[in-house]
Amino acid sequence: MSNEPSTSESANILPDILIESEQIVETSTRKLFYRKDQNVLPEKCQICRNPAVGYHYDVASCNGCKAFFRRTVITGRLVKCKYGRKCLDGDDPIDLNKRLCGGCRFEKCEEMGMNPMAIRAEITSKEGKLLKEELIKRKGSTEVAISKKINVEDELTKVMTKLNKMESLLDNLASSTLPRHYIDLRSLSDIIVDTPTLDVARIPNLSFIGDDQVFPDHAGLAHTSFLAVVEFAKMMDFYEKIDTDSSLKIVRHGSLMARGLMNSERSIRKFKSDCIRRADGTVAGKPMRNYNGIWVEHRKIVQKSLYAFLRNNVDTTEYLLLKAIILCNPAIPGVSKEAQAIVTAEQQKYGRCLLTYCLREYGTRFGPDRYVSLIAITSVLENQQKEERDFNVILRAFYSKCTVLVSPMYDEIMAS
Repeated sequence: MSNEPSTSESANILPDILIESEQIVETSTRKLFYRKDQNVLPEKCQICRNPAVGYHYDVASCNGCKAFFRRTVITGRLVKCKYGRKCLDGDDPIDLNKRLCGGCRFEKCEEMGMNPMAIRAEITSKEGKLLKEELIKRKGSTEVAISKKINVEDELTKVMTKLNKMESLLDNLASSTLPRHYIDLRSLSDIIVDTPTLDVARIPNLSFIGDDQVFPDHAGLAHTSFLAVVEFAKMMDFYEKIDTDSSLKIVRHGSLMARGLMNSERSIRKFKSDCIRRADGTVAGKPMRNYNGIWVEHRKIVQKSLYAFLRNNVDTTEYLLLKAIILCNPAIPGVSKEAQAIVTAEQQKYGRCLLTYCLREYGTRFGPDRYVSLIAITSVLENQQKEERDFNVILRAFYSKCTVLVSPMYDEIMAS
C-alpha cells in the first residue's frame, strides 16, 4: 500500500524491481520435474487406467467400467478368467479396442471398492440379487483394506475440488475495489459472524468519508484483498465447528500471510509480473519520487512472498494447499483446546494432501524434498508478516490524526 496517485501504470506489467539472480535461480532438478497445473478431477479410471470422467459407485472410473459394473450386478452374470487372473496387471492404460476380460474387470471393480448399494436400478433377476447381497457382505469385510489403497488420492481430489471452488467464488471480490472515498466500517469481529460477502455490491452499510481518507486510490483494493482471505477462511471446514473467539484469533493471525500468498499467485497468473501487483495492476509499495526511504523498504517487504513463489515454481494446487495450511494454525495463543484439536486435524489433512500431490508429481525420490521446500515458504511469510506490521506501526505514527487508514478490519489485522 502506498499513497500513490492513479496513473496509467496499471496497463504496464513490466517489473519495477530487479530481482537478484539467486532469488530466481532454479535447480536442474526443479526444472526437470516441474509440471503445469493439473486437473483436480480424477485423472484415471481405477479399473482400466484410461481417463476417468468422474466418480461412479464411489470409485474414479470411466463410463465403460461404470456401465460394466452396473450391468454385471443387475444381471448377476459373472465370467471366469481363463488366463490366470492377470489380464489387468501393470500400470499402463488398457487398450479399449480389445475385449476386456470380464472376470478380471469385475474383480478389479470390487477390489477398488465399487459400491453395489449405489446402483439405483431395480434388480429383478435372482442371480443379480444374490450377487448384490454377496458383494455387500464382502465389501464390509474389506472396507479397511480398500480405504488404505484409495483414500489418500481420493482425499486429495475432494479437497482440491472444494478449494478451487472456494477460490473461484472469491475471485471477483479479490479483483474489485470499494468506491472511492467509501469505507467498510465493520470490524473483523463483525465480519466473521456475518453472512458471506462474495461481491463488493453486497457489503452492508458502506460509509462515505470524503477527503478524510488517506489512501483513496488504494484503500479499497487493500480492504477487498483482505476481505477475500477472511471469506475464504469462513468457508473452511473447521470454521463452523469452533467457537467464535477462537475463529477470530485464527483468522486474524493467518490473514496477512494468506493475503501475501494470494497477491503473489495473482500477480504471476493474472499480470505475468515478477513484482507484486494490486488488483488494478498497479505496483504494490511503489514509492513516489518525493517519498523518503521508508517507502522503498516497504516496496521490498511485500515482494518476499512472490520471490518464494518464483524460486519454487509454485503451481495452483500447491498455492491453495499452502493457503489452507496457513489458515489452519492451532498454535495461536488463546485458542480453546477443543478448537485446537479440530484445527489440527484439518491442518493435517491439508498437509497429507500436499505430500500426496508432491509424491504424485515428483515421485518418491524428489517428492519429499519438494514438500519440505513448499512448507519452508511459511517461514518467509512469517518474516514478511512481521515486517509489514512493523511498517504499519510507523505508518500509523505518521498519520496519527487519522482514525482509520484503510478500514477497521484492515487495521485490526495489521495491529494484531
